Amino acid sequence: MARRREGTNWSLAMVIFIVFVMVFSTIGYIWIGGSDQGTTFKYNDYKFTRDFSGYHTKADGIQLDFVYSPQELENTTQDFLNRSSINAVKGSLFVYMTSEMNDTYREDIASFEYQLSQLLEKKFTIFSQTGFTNETVSNIPVVDCRNVSSRISVLYLYSSDNTKTELNNGCVEISFIDKQDLAKTQDLFLYLLFGIIK
Repeated sequence: MARRREGTNWSLAMVIFIVFVMVFSTIGYIWIGGSDQGTTFKYNDYKFTRDFSGYHTKADGIQLDFVYSPQELENTTQDFLNRSSINAVKGSLFVYMTSEMNDTYREDIASFEYQLSQLLEKKFTIFSQTGFTNETVSNIPVVDCRNVSSRISVLYLYSSDNTKTELNNGCVEISFIDKQDLAKTQDLFLYLLFGIIK
């Protein structure tokens, strides 16, 4: 009977020890920074925080979220975007954002269009509307580069076999190879738009 009691005490001690380690590990994880507060760094007077979801900063009181850091994209400006494209959008009163309805990356394009429309309105008081380059069954407008005017620019996003940006009379055509190139283009567009990358 003494053996059974000794084994029971040993098992109970192990359970208490494991519970103790788990509880205090969780508390330590939360209090010592395991809650992923992120690392911080400065880039051109902007304070960035990096965490598991990407890079974050504020520009003129507006929260901006990115997949890529400005350092990763600062030397790719000519590959993806040029300042003339950004200026065409910033100099507009209204921006149409359009794409092909059946584009392989239509969800990613829609996400870019939504984020950009929110930021254009908040920062620059530029209103926008999305459309498609071809007719749909819904009431979504058909928009292409012919919709450009002196006060209206068009941002046309589409997947292609190369990544580039072209500006044609106020129509900014952004082509990209894959999801990663679109994310880079989106981030670089916002870095240039807000003047984070000079």
